[in-house]
Amino acid sequence: MENMPFKESIINSVNHRYFDSNSELKWHWDKEDRWVWVDTETNWEIQLDNELPQQIPNNYAIFVPKHQWHRLIKGSNESCLIKVKKWI
Repeated sequence: MENMPFKESIINSVNHRYFDSNSELKWHWDKEDRWVWVDTETNWEIQLDNELPQQIPNNYAIFVPKHQWHRLIKGSNESCLIKVKKWI
């Protein structure tokens, strides 16, 4: 399995992914639909293919369809906790 750029725990079927400023973030796609959100203030961004980067507002879920290329973009915060709910 490939090394992932985050540390992860799963709580109540929600993946909690902790990224730090040393994480190597790449364009990627996933095999399932997912909702992603943060529940703290951050200035990290998400970018979907063919779209401009957008900040991830506190408690606002962003839908990422399966096979949609996307990436996380580091902000000035040292770290970011992203929550992911997958739909298989």
